[in-house]
Amino acid sequence: VNARAEAMGGAYVAMRGNSDMIYWNPAGTAYINGISGSFTNTQWLANTTFNFASVAVPLRSLKSVVGLSFTTLGVPEQEVRSYNGDLTGEKYDARDYAVNLSYSMRLIPSFSVGLTAKYISQRIWSENAAGFGFDFGVSYQTPLDGLTMGSSISNFGNDMGMDGKN
Repeated sequence: VNARAEAMGGAYVAMRGNSDMIYWNPAGTAYINGISGSFTNTQWLANTTFNFASVAVPLRSLKSVVGLSFTTLGVPEQEVRSYNGDLTGEKYDARDYAVNLSYSMRLIPSFSVGLTAKYISQRIWSENAAGFGFDFGVSYQTPLDGLTMGSSISNFGNDMGMDGKN
């Protein structure tokens, strides 16, 4: 999510102030001053697509922000081949998605916490899995000008197991 985040690697977890932070570190959304939204569409190898959309709204009276995001990863329909490489006449595709609800709050002007609850669904051909997960993050603006520290624990939740006829 977000080309700048990919370029910065793990350092982006310390950023603040936009709705993309729902994905990277929910505590970073606590510094949004107005309604913020984003959309990312990435075309990957083998026609795989990745999409992310988010919106975050500040709750001024509580010094907090509520956010909602949707993430999806898809593999286009392909023909099924048997063990010897012959086409079977069947087709399959795959789709993963997550719906995320985020809440962040400034505890003091330089320190914030954030939590994202997510519903996750995975499907490949006739196999399905679903579960819930959480992300937790903190953000701290140090006394050193321009130095912000952030930390996030992502995808903490139950184990998911595929279920279906295959």
